[in-house]
Amino acid sequence: MRNLNVVKIIGAGLAGIEAALFLAGHGVKVHVFANGKVYKESKSAKMSSSGELYDKLLTQELSLLGSPLARKKDELERNGANCIDQLLVSYGLDMINDNENIEVFDASVKTINPLEPTIIATGAKTEQELFEHLIDKYGTMKCVNALPIYPVVKDIEEVYLFDKGDGTYLLSLSEEEYMAVVNETIKQAVAQRKSVDNFKLYQNTIEDLALHYKENLRSYSMKPQRTIEGLKPYATLVLKKVEGGYMLENISSDLPQVRQFQILSKLKAFSNFKFVSPAGVSKGNYINPIHMTTQFCQSRQEENVFFAGGIMGIGGSLNSIASGIWTAMNMLRKLEHKQMVALPMGCAFGQFIQKLTVDASTRTRPLIEYEDIIKIDQSKDVDKFVRTAFEKSLSALEQFKEEYKNGKYV
Repeated sequence: MRNLNVVKIIGAGLAGIEAALFLAGHGVKVHVFANGKVYKESKSAKMSSSGELYDKLLTQELSLLGSPLARKKDELERNGANCIDQLLVSYGLDMINDNENIEVFDASVKTINPLEPTIIATGAKTEQELFEHLIDKYGTMKCVNALPIYPVVKDIEEVYLFDKGDGTYLLSLSEEEYMAVVNETIKQAVAQRKSVDNFKLYQNTIEDLALHYKENLRSYSMKPQRTIEGLKPYATLVLKKVEGGYMLENISSDLPQVRQFQILSKLKAFSNFKFVSPAGVSKGNYINPIHMTTQFCQSRQEENVFFAGGIMGIGGSLNSIASGIWTAMNMLRKLEHKQMVALPMGCAFGQFIQKLTVDASTRTRPLIEYEDIIKIDQSKDVDKFVRTAFEKSLSALEQFKEEYKNGKYV
């Protein structure tokens, strides 16, 4: 048995279970605190072809790294099981309850001791008292109660778009058009407030920005960017090509879809547009990992504290499992007084962690989308594409495993 400290894991969802199983499998004593309930990870949107590819590829990669939950998920899917996430949680709870290195407590943890090795894997529904403790420790800009969900639209007038050449497009707005959008946003927000008694403004939604100051959108969602021949318009809308249409970056709203439609219809390029999916906010208790953690999911302020799962703005069971095993790997290195080893970018796992923890942003980032990580030509066979992609992942992950085991440092 390793002579290591006991690791406290707060949260008994998929991320916490995966982390506990990894550490226990390496001889570490683990205390899991369910905080009186089993945490459920944030749900992902309906899976696209890109999502199906990413899911299958990441399952194989995590299985290669020894993830028991990823292997079980693959088995359940191959057998055509229903309610897979529920079955996974049940299976994982049975495993941690039967593991001699893991002790499970049906108890709440409301504060964090920075001297104790701790993984916070409490999901998006983290208990309010614990979340308020995190706010006190880390600040309101790093702990938020909502994450933006950007809208996806189709049937827009593409002739108005400026192609940056990287899948990103710019839509130039005149002052008149910008003000039309702002004024309509204010109109719809005021109407919603009058019709809904408990209507709440969420930080950095377009209605929150517009109601506080009409120029706010130009400093955030519609910041001017240079387009043709270096010209900088009064305001700019950024669109990203995704499956099914265009995603409007930094545009989030908690207004009903019909009110969002009225706002976007003020854009001349959107005269005949349709929503693939409207803007929204994912309401819960989250941290912003780009500002709070290192690429190893370790707190920047307290080296013994790590994060995993839905509290980091992760949606989907497999992403939660990936987050759990990655955080546990790094906790083990910390306990062994070894430097941590970075994941390779030549695999979906490495790209996911990069997107989660490293990609620069001065804003609270949205829930990770599959299309941000991997893309697939719709004409190609998904299974064949996965096999080819996994062959590339294999060598990268085998090298990582060797470096992790033998202690090669970054």
